[in-house]
Amino acid sequence: MASVFWDKHGVIHVDFLPRGATINSEYYCRVLSDVHMRLRKKQPGLITKGVLFLQDNARAHTAHCTTCTLQQLGWEVLPHLPYTPDLAASDFHLFGPLKEFLGGQNFSTDDEVKQAVLGWFSRTDESFYAEAFQALVKRWDKCINVAGEYVEKQMQFPLPEIHSFIL
Repeated sequence: MASVFWDKHGVIHVDFLPRGATINSEYYCRVLSDVHMRLRKKQPGLITKGVLFLQDNARAHTAHCTTCTLQQLGWEVLPHLPYTPDLAASDFHLFGPLKEFLGGQNFSTDDEVKQAVLGWFSRTDESFYAEAFQALVKRWDKCINVAGEYVEKQMQFPLPEIHSFIL
């Protein structure tokens, strides 16, 4: 499993969870500290201006230890509404193309997978990441303008005839 931290310019940090490990709040806080250090090296001005951070609402992300770490880092966390994967840019923009790239390939070791993933990130043009942020802005705007009721209704189709059922 990989945790990917990125902005409109590209990938900032990738953390590969060791096999058999679980992401808990303590682990995630260490990763956030690593990301902060990477940002200080790559984009020191961003740390000074302030980081606006978006993550989903997984338990490790919302635990008390994590919220304290984010406050200590001085990052402003955008709220992530429950059941809104389309407001998570990694879910709707990043992981699909990465999965497509990895599809059909065979890897003998975890390190081969890691190298393939890191290689794909390094070869992906900056415009790819910028497009994700533009799409996110549109999705957030749509969500805000309709007060959270932004899921479009699907056309209703008649149910097929049921010839048998189990009670």
